[in-house]
Amino acid sequence: MAFISSGGSGTVNDGDITNAKLANMAQATVKGRASGAGTGVPGDLTAAQLRTLLVAVPPQWERLVSGDANYTIVATTSAVVDQTSTLTAARTRTLPAANALPAGSEVIVGSGAGCSATNTLTIGRAGSDTINGAATAVAISMPYGWRRFVTDGTSAWTWDAGVMRGTNLVTGAVDNAVLRADGTGGVTTQASGCTIPDSAVGALGNVVQTFSNADVTVTAGTTLLVQTGTLSAARTITLPAASGYPAGSTLTILERSGTLSSANWLNIVRAGSDTINGGTAYAMYPTGARHVMLTSDGTSLWTAVSSPNLNGASIYRTGSGRLVMESFDGVELKGNAIVCGGQFYAQNFIELLQVASGGTPNANSARIYAKDLAGNASLYFINEGGVETLVTPHSTTAPDWLYRSGSANPTEELGWSASHYTGVVTHHHRETGVVYRETFGEYNERLGLTGDAALSVRDWDADQAIKVADQEAKIAKWDALPEELRQGDRPEALVAKPRPDWMIDQTSVILAGRERDAARAALRASWAAQPSWIRGPFDGHFRGAQVFLDAGDDDAAADLIRYAEAPGAYTTEQLATFVTLKTTIAAAIAALPSL
Repeated sequence: MAFISSGGSGTVNDGDITNAKLANMAQATVKGRASGAGTGVPGDLTAAQLRTLLVAVPPQWERLVSGDANYTIVATTSAVVDQTSTLTAARTRTLPAANALPAGSEVIVGSGAGCSATNTLTIGRAGSDTINGAATAVAISMPYGWRRFVTDGTSAWTWDAGVMRGTNLVTGAVDNAVLRADGTGGVTTQASGCTIPDSAVGALGNVVQTFSNADVTVTAGTTLLVQTGTLSAARTITLPAASGYPAGSTLTILERSGTLSSANWLNIVRAGSDTINGGTAYAMYPTGARHVMLTSDGTSLWTAVSSPNLNGASIYRTGSGRLVMESFDGVELKGNAIVCGGQFYAQNFIELLQVASGGTPNANSARIYAKDLAGNASLYFINEGGVETLVTPHSTTAPDWLYRSGSANPTEELGWSASHYTGVVTHHHRETGVVYRETFGEYNERLGLTGDAALSVRDWDADQAIKVADQEAKIAKWDALPEELRQGDRPEALVAKPRPDWMIDQTSVILAGRERDAARAALRASWAAQPSWIRGPFDGHFRGAQVFLDAGDDDAAADLIRYAEAPGAYTTEQLATFVTLKTTIAAAIAALPSL
């Protein structure tokens, strides 16, 4: 070591001056030279001067731990903020001031167990900073979700609008969307109708495991299990422990061979004491490609949340693109409306459950349905014009006189229809050709029908207004959807249809028929009131005239009466009465309303 006396000179060897021999420094300072001070002797730098020097140095990542409480993120470095305690209530995480970190610095906030739509983790700004240009906070509402924030170094944070899941699952990558190939080797987001090819599945983050024609145990961490070989026997798939998957994580099992059958099926069984939909196993039944999506609760429960194999029923698409629904016990479709946009095939029978009424068909449509008829479910058809027709030929509600007494099956000879907009029931005898019409009121009174059982006339214009309003509501609902959620074309506007001409003509014919029936009834009453010395000799002529009238041949009926000859035994007074009566009856027949 060299010693230098006062006023002298000498050489100081390297390493001779210790920290203790240096001048004292103020606390929270470091030796250096401030930015902009030029070249010179070292000085004691403050924290602010040091931060200015380090602004161009990328910050180091640091893991900050937060628990089941509100937390303000420290502004010292880029950070990953992990929630380590289970949330029991909604909590907040407050970002540091945007200008407290250099531009480009990132803060990633992650949620843990207990985070949900109720117990949310909300990330808010500090002071008057903005997040994506607004004062709105950002929430995480699922376990093991992530949000990434980048500062501009001044007053604004930008977040990536996505949820980066804590596992390698594709699920949850973007809110309300899935990933799909963009056609250029990358991926983009799509809200619906997305199909990811097998070749891209691994690149998108799935852990894929395959098996062929053998039992298999799913490796922990697998997210997609694919069966590829031809099945020759029933095979068992043993799941991994549900506790090995974060809550909300999914495991999809896909059968691609199309060889499932009642003998060669896949039995998914639990690991240990786990449960699958509350039970010990879950079955994949025949025939065609299937998939089962299982969701873990993170502890001991797997739930089949998106399975086309429902208690032995299956929904799948064939190689030709047809969607097939099958079940050992039949397929039952329920809903206010089930729409088939193309042809409908049935390889067996179609069974229709009995309804109280066919209701009002939608615009440009008709309905086929089953309805009770004298204790038997019978097939009916109703068209847009409200004409309800009994398809099954066994009407039991016609007037007694229409049934042929000598027929082996009299009810099967009668057809029945009801026009709900004209209020008329028509009975048609298939053998004799006789047609009889009566109003709804007459029909209800004759059969003693009241309340819901009684036929009632509908208002054509009112029903058209209801159809237009319903269609406008559908259009408004479609327009209100975000563009990415709209499926298919915009519903077309519906214009109310005027009352059809055929319906107006039918009404006039029915009214004329009612007048004709009344006039004929009066004619029969008048004939019945005649003395026996007239009715006896000429009853055959009168009955023959009725046959012509039933056939619509009014001229032949009038001529049959007009040219009848009086018996020679008539007195002068009787002859005069007879001639007058013939003229009166012939004139009454000629005056009958025509159909």
